[in-house]
Amino acid sequence: MLIAALAVSGCSSFGGTKRPQAEATVNPNVYPSNYREQIVGVLNMQLNNPVDFRTALISQPMLKPLADSSLPHYVVCLQFPNRSDHQIKVVIFLEAAPTQYIDATPQLCGDAAYQPFPELAKMTPAK
Repeated sequence: MLIAALAVSGCSSFGGTKRPQAEATVNPNVYPSNYREQIVGVLNMQLNNPVDFRTALISQPMLKPLADSSLPHYVVCLQFPNRSDHQIKVVIFLEAAPTQYIDATPQLCGDAAYQPFPELAKMTPAK
């Protein structure tokens, strides 16, 4: 009996295999609650025409599938209507942080509901 007890306790404390700790899972789709402020920071470095700032429109974050990912990501669509080329851009978020600012596709922004973006209108473009 004593030998059996030592054998069992020996297996658990000496040279036994350790169980791996559960890896923390990362949720790439955390809602970007301060997306407007984050986008102002991104655009302040990207835009240099004050007209772009005054007339920009923005959508709320939407979960959309991306071509290069199996998971949907939050995207925010931006429209610059007073430009001669009427640009539509998209900001892609990962873990609630903006990671890309690219040209929009109809799949990403075709159904976006735009609203004024006064936070951007207050900014002065970086030079």
